[in-house]
Amino acid sequence: MVEEQLYHARARGDLGGYLSVLAGAELYMPIRKDEADQVVSGHRTGYNRVTRAEGPYTVMDVYTRGYLPEATYGPNALVYDMCTVKWVGEGWPEYEWWLVVNPGTPVETRFRSVELAAWVRANAHRVRPLADHGNRLVTVRTGHLYGPMAHALAFGAPLAVLNEAPWNVLRTTFTSYVTDVTVLRDDWGVSSREEWQAVMASLLDDKAGVPGASAVLDLRDGLVRQWGRPVDERTLRDALVEWCRAERLPYERKQQYLVVADLILRYEERFRADGLLLPNAYVRSVHGWDYGRAVSVARWGLAAQLCDRATAEQLVLRAGALCHARYTSWLDFSAGYVLGRMLHFDNGEFGERYTDSLLAHRLLVDEAESPWRHIAY
Repeated sequence: MVEEQLYHARARGDLGGYLSVLAGAELYMPIRKDEADQVVSGHRTGYNRVTRAEGPYTVMDVYTRGYLPEATYGPNALVYDMCTVKWVGEGWPEYEWWLVVNPGTPVETRFRSVELAAWVRANAHRVRPLADHGNRLVTVRTGHLYGPMAHALAFGAPLAVLNEAPWNVLRTTFTSYVTDVTVLRDDWGVSSREEWQAVMASLLDDKAGVPGASAVLDLRDGLVRQWGRPVDERTLRDALVEWCRAERLPYERKQQYLVVADLILRYEERFRADGLLLPNAYVRSVHGWDYGRAVSVARWGLAAQLCDRATAEQLVLRAGALCHARYTSWLDFSAGYVLGRMLHFDNGEFGERYTDSLLAHRLLVDEAESPWRHIAY
């Protein structure tokens, strides 16, 4: 973990090694919330660095994920944005200032501006760019590792991996404040507490989901339980046509269900080939797509200051309980989550969203630090 690597580098007195760890890590700086909101709205393009005075020196604090403080509220609220060592070390005035990493922690370390700038010039190639962000499993040792909250947060792990956000924290930063607010606005149509509440209610609604998919999957699951054997494609289509006739559904609805059934079967065939499904397994529900996302939307709501911590905790636990009731294992949940995402976005193309989803699945199944490896379903 990043903080452990920093601790050992500091203990060795290896400042170069310390900076090398920072160069590849998520680094956060405090920013004024009012300025960040203006960036989100397009009324400004950047924000001022938040500094403090220590005697004759100007000091800037930065943090790694494991020691990231909570955002503050009120007129002078501070939130946090992601940055790099390179960005921090460049563009400062000529006067002397200091960078303090993780102040007040066992890994606190200070760098003079001149030595930081010199290191950045000589090691720019070591700095991981912000654009290279995503598709990584991140676990924070100071977060939830066991217990009910960790179990619930683990259902949000696929989306956390996609955003390279820690799966196991429920704090006032998800990715970074500006990114969190922008994601809610652009991807979810959420800019207010009321809009966020409406989205959460929709995601946690048992009747929500991908149109047609639940009907097809419920019908097939019922047949499997009734007959005690797998249902082939022809049998499923015939049963679906008969069910639509019995329900007196219009022709257009029947055709929609048949198209969805064909898509589901195509995805399941690919899932088996790629290890998302065992050879004789099938997807029983896509509700996990909504419930799993609800975990992350609750986290975004807390990060965007659209709800308080107690509300976010309650909603995460509820989403986790709904997931747990729908599925029998992490693998069962993962297949349902990915199928829901594919039916929503991919439409049988097996494009980038499928590739990302498969990578997240493999990380969560294979990585030693994955919650799906150390938390019992």
